[in-house]
Amino acid sequence: MTPSTMNFGRTHLPPTAGLRVIEVGAFDVNGSYRSLVTDAGEYIGIDIQPGPGVDRILNGHSALVEFGPESFDLVICTEVLEHEQLWRDLTLALKSLCRVGGAVILTTRSPGFAYHGYPFDYWRFTPDDLRAAFADMAIEALESDPAQPGVFILARRTGPVSLPPDLPLAPPA
Repeated sequence: MTPSTMNFGRTHLPPTAGLRVIEVGAFDVNGSYRSLVTDAGEYIGIDIQPGPGVDRILNGHSALVEFGPESFDLVICTEVLEHEQLWRDLTLALKSLCRVGGAVILTTRSPGFAYHGYPFDYWRFTPDDLRAAFADMAIEALESDPAQPGVFILARRTGPVSLPPDLPLAPPA
């Protein structure tokens, strides 16, 4: 996680006291928002492999089946979306896991960021891509990473969620 990614969390994470929080892609390689969430009622970190910050071995798609829709007050997903071939399905799962009134905070990489397979690297997203993908939610913050190509979003769920069918994306360079 880059310092600017961590700073976005420090600046934009909503209050978490007593909330149910899930972090999708929780393996702490070089930082995690988990360190910023100290007062949640429950914090569940999921990832596809065991490691620091991982409470359950589970992918984001399966989390929706495992926990059910509208199960969390806050859904965190940092630096994962570019690694997910089925990014539309994952985005819809993240939004669906979130309760109405809850929030999704997500960070990802943009065109110009070098390939970084961990284990794969499929996509690059622009602010317009995330604006379109989260158009059915109230976008409270949408920023480009000031240090390197990336984009950050905080969106609040206000009702039913969906995804636009066609969002052209850039593959990694």
